[in-house]
Amino acid sequence: MSLTVRSGEVLLAGEQSGEGPAVLLLHGLSATRRYVVMGSRTLERSGHRVIAYDARGHGRSGPARGRAYGYPRLAGDLGAVLDAAGVERAILAGASMGAH
Repeated sequence: MSLTVRSGEVLLAGEQSGEGPAVLLLHGLSATRRYVVMGSRTLERSGHRVIAYDARGHGRSGPARGRAYGYPRLAGDLGAVLDAAGVERAILAGASMGAH
């Protein structure tokens, strides 16, 4: 299912699938949400709700103005996505920038 979230001035594009405990996938710099688990559906099949989104300025998400790309902004985006998905707690799985 498609997921669109506004975080400040940026519109974030993502998706979610499956049911169960939430796992939020966070990609690396210059990648997109497709490059965290490389298309694997093992998490959904094992009973997890998987949420993934493109970070600001990546993939289908909008760019930020100026230099609004630091980790505090990325953390705010993560919170906005969790809020929009109605998730209080999630397992975070990230690569590179997404693991920072």
